[in-house]
Amino acid sequence: MKGTTTEALVGLDRVLVEDADRIEDFLAYHRNQVLCPVYTSVDIRRNQAKAAVVDANAFPAGFNNLAGRSHGEAARAIENYMRKVYPGAKELLVLAEGHTRNRWYFQSLRTLSHLFEKAGYAVTLGTLNEELFPEADVEAAEGGTVRIHGVLREGDELIADGVVHDVVILNNDLSGGAPGILDGLSQPITPPPAMGWHRRRKSEHFRIVNGLSEQLGAHIGFDAWCISAHFERVDGVDFKARAGLDEVGSAIDRVLARTQAKFDEYGIQRAPTVFVKADAGTYGMGVMTARSGEEFLRINARGRERMAKGKGGVKTTSVIVQEGVPTDLRTGEAALVAEPVMYMVCGRVVGGFNRIHGTKTDEESLNAPGASFQPLAFLTHGEGEPGPDETVLDPVSAHVYQVLGEIASIATGYELRSAEQPGTELPTYP
Repeated sequence: MKGTTTEALVGLDRVLVEDADRIEDFLAYHRNQVLCPVYTSVDIRRNQAKAAVVDANAFPAGFNNLAGRSHGEAARAIENYMRKVYPGAKELLVLAEGHTRNRWYFQSLRTLSHLFEKAGYAVTLGTLNEELFPEADVEAAEGGTVRIHGVLREGDELIADGVVHDVVILNNDLSGGAPGILDGLSQPITPPPAMGWHRRRKSEHFRIVNGLSEQLGAHIGFDAWCISAHFERVDGVDFKARAGLDEVGSAIDRVLARTQAKFDEYGIQRAPTVFVKADAGTYGMGVMTARSGEEFLRINARGRERMAKGKGGVKTTSVIVQEGVPTDLRTGEAALVAEPVMYMVCGRVVGGFNRIHGTKTDEESLNAPGASFQPLAFLTHGEGEPGPDETVLDPVSAHVYQVLGEIASIATGYELRSAEQPGTELPTYP
């Protein structure tokens, strides 16, 4: 796969498509080692040299951005997952974020409820926010309302709308910590609270993703860098007090040097960049781009303020320095920069969309205010013509994104196992 960037792209696509059966065997082996989450979403960046997952969310919102033809695929995957993992379950409690007024989030909840109902389950939306107790009708972004119920605990059970549900579907990333009301429940919770950002770390996720990528590269015969990204973790950071920033700057220079070596190997004629990200957190908060450690150390007070705290005001104390993967994807007449976001159920891609931004460059994070979303229609999902707002995803890109998304979903399963069984090693594909 060495050579020009064009040859690298053709080679990567060809390898992932022509070796699809061997890749599926590899993915199936690892799926059988762990329980993949009921849902996961990932951000992917792709250019002529590589395609890599750069972020993964264990409690995704944005289900409303999926193409309509993806709903049937998602519902079938949910039904298969629930029958396998929770046989006999009928009543589901979706435990939502309790401190947001974002109408698009409520639109996502509305779609998520629809997907579970389409799979054959009765769904109640609940929250631990006492201000909404006992219930409230909340407006969604595209019209209509969703009813959110307050949740009580009696003994070892959660109750909402007078119902003791069979399974709790957690859609709250617990950035501020896991509340005691979730401890010791008799009802299963998926994803488990251990996957909340009070415990979860991006560095652990990407450690496992890179390990899986290296195994797959060795198994198939290609450079794992083409489907992964270099990174380092730096602890003991305090942006306001400027503590640990020199260590971050040094890590930036090391990651840039490793990336430059790959650029030289593949003949890539551009300067590498990195993303500096809070090691815990979501919504695109606590992210910045840097081109050198020296540039990073010139960060001004406003920049330090943005990096100092994440969602819910949680203080940033550790960061990952991640190789920046520029996006070559452009969309629409204005050729705006974009990146694909894939959604998985039980380790299988069920749909996705392009995240688009009109004011960001191909090196910057697009998960920022002002982003728009373009549903992607998979030709293998559903029947009939795609909707007028849906973009057909070509089969090669669909396959590449499916492989990357499923690796990340499996990695999330291994994350959970590692949280529950510290010190467990990643098994090696035979």
